Amino acid sequence: MRASHASTTRPRKTIDRLVRDASGVVEVDANLVQRLVAAQFPQWAELPVQSVAPGGWDNRTFRLGEHMSARLPSARPYVAQVEKEHRWLPRLAPFLPLPIPDSLALGAPGNGYRATGPYTVG
Repeated sequence: MRASHASTTRPRKTIDRLVRDASGVVEVDANLVQRLVAAQFPQWAELPVQSVAPGGWDNRTFRLGEHMSARLPSARPYVAQVEKEHRWLPRLAPFLPLPIPDSLALGAPGNGYRATGPYTVG
């Protein structure tokens, strides 16, 4: 018999600790996102950056101004997912029943962001 989802859900504090302790984890905060965007996408450099809670497991999401967001992989195993989403979601969007946000740009590591791959702005 399969256990219910509620009985296997860990408290948020435990999940945060596990994320920080996992190998290959990339620490990301609003200041880092602000530096990345300013360096790589100067047209959006003046937009305010705010963390979205909860931060997510695979990606950290940040509001970029009122209408955009930046999604950065939280660990190396999730980097390939970002590239796939950037490539495939625009092609699949017309066939999906829900609106899919546009991926406006694909950023690269730098300015203290140590991931081995890209992040998206959309």
